[in-house]
Amino acid sequence: MEPSRLTVTVNGAYWHPLGDVTPIDSRYSETIATEDLPDRALLKISGPIRLQTHLQAPRGVMLENLAGKGLQKQPTDEEAAELARKVLCVGVWQKGTMGGHPIELHPCRPGAPMGQGQFFWLGPGAVISVAPREPGVEITIKITWFPGTDA
Repeated sequence: MEPSRLTVTVNGAYWHPLGDVTPIDSRYSETIATEDLPDRALLKISGPIRLQTHLQAPRGVMLENLAGKGLQKQPTDEEAAELARKVLCVGVWQKGTMGGHPIELHPCRPGAPMGQGQFFWLGPGAVISVAPREPGVEITIKITWFPGTDA
């Protein structure tokens, strides 16, 4: 079997108000011996949950906070206030690490074509949990798990 390939590319820039622009350009790729396809899901969450996949050895996961996607460009004050509450906290625990601070994924800017997302490389036995920063607030998230090498 020919191996699969997982490639992640990050392009962007840091714009300073005085005009300085610092480019961000990073790429990483690896081959993965598997026949599995990515596992995708949309979830509405309002409390903490541990994310799970049917993949035996996930190598990475892309999480997106879809809150606010499709909102009008000039939301009402009420919409803007409700949207500001929809912050997703993500915790990733890798085997052999002591954990860390949760990462926050904020809602879309009004008129943005996609949610705020984050890619996480995963080691064996990694555990991912997500929760709204404010308990009870409902957030729609998109999850894409990428397979790792078959055991």
